[in-house]
Amino acid sequence: MDLSTRDGRRIQGERLKLAAKEAGITLDELARAIGCSRALIFQYASGASLAQTDRLQQIAAIVGKPLYWFFITDADEGPTQSPTDLVAGKQQELDEAISRFETERARTTERRIREDIANLEALLTAHSSPPDQRRIVECCQKLQPLLTSIGDNAALASVMLKQGNALIALQDWGSARESLQQAADRYQAAGKAASERDCLQSMGHASLMLGRVTEALHLFERVANSDDWTNRWQGTLSCGAAYEFQGEYTRAIAAFEDALRIVEEHTGADTEIPRLFVEANWANLELDFGDFRRAHGRAVECGRTAQRNGVQDQYIEAQLTAGIANLHLGEMPESISRIRTASDLALLTGSKQYQSLALSCESLWLTETGRTEQAISCGKEALAIALRSNVLRAEILAQRALCEAYLAAAAHSEARYHAEQGYAAANSHGIALAGVQFVLLGGWCSLVQGDLQAALVSGADAYSQAEAMQVRPLLLEASLLLADAALRSKDLEGALAYARRSVQLSIAMETKRQLWQALAAEAFVLQALGREDDMLRVLTDACGKLHALRAATPASEDRTSEHYTAERLWKLQIEMVYLREGEQAAESLVSTMDWLPAAEWLQAVKDNKPTDWRHGAGDDDA
Repeated sequence: MDLSTRDGRRIQGERLKLAAKEAGITLDELARAIGCSRALIFQYASGASLAQTDRLQQIAAIVGKPLYWFFITDADEGPTQSPTDLVAGKQQELDEAISRFETERARTTERRIREDIANLEALLTAHSSPPDQRRIVECCQKLQPLLTSIGDNAALASVMLKQGNALIALQDWGSARESLQQAADRYQAAGKAASERDCLQSMGHASLMLGRVTEALHLFERVANSDDWTNRWQGTLSCGAAYEFQGEYTRAIAAFEDALRIVEEHTGADTEIPRLFVEANWANLELDFGDFRRAHGRAVECGRTAQRNGVQDQYIEAQLTAGIANLHLGEMPESISRIRTASDLALLTGSKQYQSLALSCESLWLTETGRTEQAISCGKEALAIALRSNVLRAEILAQRALCEAYLAAAAHSEARYHAEQGYAAANSHGIALAGVQFVLLGGWCSLVQGDLQAALVSGADAYSQAEAMQVRPLLLEASLLLADAALRSKDLEGALAYARRSVQLSIAMETKRQLWQALAAEAFVLQALGREDDMLRVLTDACGKLHALRAATPASEDRTSEHYTAERLWKLQIEMVYLREGEQAAESLVSTMDWLPAAEWLQAVKDNKPTDWRHGAGDDDA
């Protein structure tokens, strides 16, 4: 009796009916006795379904037949066989029938699994061009148990790598790293070193975004130590990015130079995108060093290359880099245009990291142009997105943007809170540059709250670290802080030295954003020293540069606050013109000022009729 055929199952069904008849029970009674449905017992009897062994054992017990009886035909029942031989033969037939059945069932199951795998792989290919990252992850998650069930480890590793890279695109860094680690382990076990390094490169990127800089560096070094050209330039460049994170600029520069050399050694035509990534990292390094003009030019070129090759993230990155360079250079309309272009594209592509970064950059721009309420709103949204996305870089920039916005709004306790939060995040992950930035912001908080000693300590600490790293923007900011703190502490010579250092740095970096502040700091110190002629010359220069910067700034939105240094500068200029040139000249000056309290301040000057204009300007509270 061949139970793999319909005839075999029909014969077994006839044997079942015969056994019931000989036992004197109906099929309905038999169904109730063994606890199955009437429909199922009739399927067994008709041969439509094959009764399982355990079910047959129940039936055999009810009808009083041995189990083997259901696996023989009438022709098999002969008087010449002994019961022992008959049992042994039928048991063998039974075992063979069961084996055939199990084999066929396994084949059918595997065939169905492979069909499901083929369908999911086709769907995965469809979702990959253009990429729908969430659907890619869904397909990969469905494929994994199927591939595991048939033991296809090579395909399973490939799927987990694809899932990890899709999760990186979705900025789910923790899940991405877990998936990539499992893929790397499988590739290593299979001896596929090239594929393993692909996993390590992506793992390093996820670790860097999580702020695990040392871990990322270790992974990148393993990738860079390869004979494969792609692995070498990617791993070497990524090592440079990790060194930059740590503030190790000498090693970062060396790594970028090595990466560029590796790219240029390649004889193929596929070097444009590798060069784009190297150039983008150079532009960020130039921002750190305060070479804003070069950073801007390089970022603009990177944007063109990224757009030409359809590399969306690098295009957004280039817009933000160029926009921040514009901000430092005082090119305010171009700055906000690039930042908002980046913001729109980040929203369109769904990149949470770049949405947060763009909002933080816009917050910095709004603070610089006196729109503090909007700056705070942008900063809060940026921080919320950064914290949800678990992107350390975005979190740090958002904390900085909020601190600066609250400082400008004279909300000193809120400013200090964000300075402390930003410092904790940077310090815990060994991000040196950001750490110094938050030390400086904490120093400014101390200064405006009247804690001159704390401001001096913070300024000196930041100045020392910035000088060691040769990071000019932070050196400039530290000089401005120390100049103001020293002036308030009556260390006039020290204040003058720091003020002039800040002027030199501003001119060298072409930063209109801070040159007027540096000149203002020098003017305040000269005022306190009683050097009227020198002070007037510097004051005129500072006011002229501030006016020029304000004139170049879009005026479509109302200012909600004024930079406190600007207020001190306006007040000093109004007093000076009133005392030296008379009331009419002062009124003419006030009429041209883009500062709402100007007329009110002039009236205060008239009412007080000060006889010594040197009093007060250097001592004004923020």
